[in-house]
Amino acid sequence: MLAIVGVATMVGAAHSMMKPVKLKRTAAPSQTDGGATPVGVVTGGPESTPEQNPQATLGDGEIGLARAQQLYDEYAVFLDARPLYQYEQGHITGSHWMPVERVMDNGALFFEIEDLAGGQDQTVVIYCGGGDCDASHNLAIVLEQAGFTNLLIFVDGYPAWEAAGLDTQVGAPPEIEP
Repeated sequence: MLAIVGVATMVGAAHSMMKPVKLKRTAAPSQTDGGATPVGVVTGGPESTPEQNPQATLGDGEIGLARAQQLYDEYAVFLDARPLYQYEQGHITGSHWMPVERVMDNGALFFEIEDLAGGQDQTVVIYCGGGDCDASHNLAIVLEQAGFTNLLIFVDGYPAWEAAGLDTQVGAPPEIEP
């Protein structure tokens, strides 16, 4: 049994490296148009930027600081996809520590995330360290494959949130505190 699981894991990993998964997400519904904004479309006119229009998306389900702050104020669920030591050094207040490895190792976390969000179709914002960090994208792929449909990636990540002076806290996630 273990041999079969091992072979399947290796075949799956090789397949993923040769044929990357493409996300098929759309942005969160816009208050102005009442529907979903297609991925890659910046709403609010050609001169509109995410800083000028918090409804704007950057493409592929990615959002900037202004939209992330708006969703935070609207009580969207935020998932921190960074390693534990980075989460402990500082994270967005109220965010949940969910690196992709932890979610993959514990299938019950899919249900926990669904409960936190209020359903698989509710807004979930995922962030990591910004810049070249792919952890948020990797987690989004896994969650999308599990059925989540409204995943947004805060591409600027924790460094931009902290630099803007927004709500942060330090310490371990509640579930692993002594």
